[in-house]
Amino acid sequence: FSAMILLNSYAFSQSKFEKTLNTIGAIIQAMVEDNYKAANIGTETITINSTSNAMFSGGKSRGAFKVTLPEGTKKLAIRITVIPVKSNFQYESDETFFSLIQKGQGSEVAAPQNNGVNVYFLNRSYDADGFVSGNNFSYIWKIDNTNSFVQSRPVNPGNYWIGVQNPSSVYGLKAICEVVAFGTF
Repeated sequence: FSAMILLNSYAFSQSKFEKTLNTIGAIIQAMVEDNYKAANIGTETITINSTSNAMFSGGKSRGAFKVTLPEGTKKLAIRITVIPVKSNFQYESDETFFSLIQKGQGSEVAAPQNNGVNVYFLNRSYDADGFVSGNNFSYIWKIDNTNSFVQSRPVNPGNYWIGVQNPSSVYGLKAICEVVAFGTF
């Protein structure tokens, strides 16, 4: 984990990229210090149309999927990769988020285009339904109009939903969502 020393030595810098690196570095450090293990929860690719396509052609500009975190989960890490809707991009098996975390390199993410998505972390099925249908919903946290990113948060075991919304009225997008739990499983 020599990368952690490098990450921690730049903790005073305030760039978004370095904050992300420090967050993932802290998770990896906690894994070592607290004997946390990583569990690959899964990968979901959501295709989301532009808002104009959703309105006039019957497409959808929002999608959500369920995430079940096992007993003993202490932290959640997600990597969202935003790609053009017609792209066939996939990470190679040694480039998946889980694979990189196991190697202590979980901050790598591809950003093959400039458009962003809104990402919501929801904790009830009816909020996920409301989100997908464009009705009222509540969320735990969200990230607005961001391109590909890595994010980690403390979380309890249980069922959650990750919602992805395309704010663009022009461009259809896909979001590759990878979820890893950390804890004492």
